[in-house]
Amino acid sequence: MKDFDFNTWWKGLPVIAKAAFIALAIYIVLTIHSALKEFKFTLGKQSTLAGYMSQGQQPSFPDSVYRNLADDLERAMRGAGTNEQLIFTTIGKLKNDVDAIKLNKAFGMRSSWGISYSLREWLEGDLSSKDLQKVWQIMDFNGITYRF
Repeated sequence: MKDFDFNTWWKGLPVIAKAAFIALAIYIVLTIHSALKEFKFTLGKQSTLAGYMSQGQQPSFPDSVYRNLADDLERAMRGAGTNEQLIFTTIGKLKNDVDAIKLNKAFGMRSSWGISYSLREWLEGDLSSKDLQKVWQIMDFNGITYRF
């Protein structure tokens, strides 16, 4: 039986088939990358939440409120332009580290152009460094040391 020769096989493929093959490979790599990133994100947040709660911090809101706040943040950043004031107002509602963690968990990994991003990545991608600093200052003012 003749051994398979990838180079010969590749050279014999039409250009459109090569393009489709490359596109599929890129899609698979991005999908695996997003899945691993989400797994790492979820794993890290669970242990941090337990630590703050063991120190006596409790959630200030029911889970549905964190989902609504996360949706507000996405709405402020999705599409053309960024509503910085909505971001500042939403972050200002957080009262402690547990709130910040639960908001981060509610936001999870949200997709933009087929790639999943965490809340921190969305904020860093949409805000200027000055506005990102303002987000951290609002959290500091509320006594929150946790960072997304």
